[in-house]
Amino acid sequence: MKALSVRQPWADMIASGAKTLEIRSRRTHYRGPLLICASRGGGAVAIVELIDCRPFVDVDDAASGYVWSRFPETRTHYVWELRLVRRVTSDTISGRLGFYDVSDDRIRYAPAG
Repeated sequence: MKALSVRQPWADMIASGAKTLEIRSRRTHYRGPLLICASRGGGAVAIVELIDCRPFVDVDDAASGYVWSRFPETRTHYVWELRLVRRVTSDTISGRLGFYDVSDDRIRYAPAG
């Protein structure tokens, strides 16, 4: 599965559904399931569906969990829209830049509740 490392506390915010937009300096053409891994501590926290990528606008601040609009350089950033969050657990996974692959057998769905 494609994976993406995200710093804390934002990885947990994605896993809880509180953060539905990930702001990145690069666009992506990838759409589909994406494993979110906490970059420190290295565990997978959620699988989401990456459904769209578009240019950042100031109103994206609230759903991204950060006030990006105060930084002029974010005008060139992209919003990755995330939906259908499913919590997972895993063994330690080494964080990396950009997308990377994680074997499906290393991922376990967290119990509901």
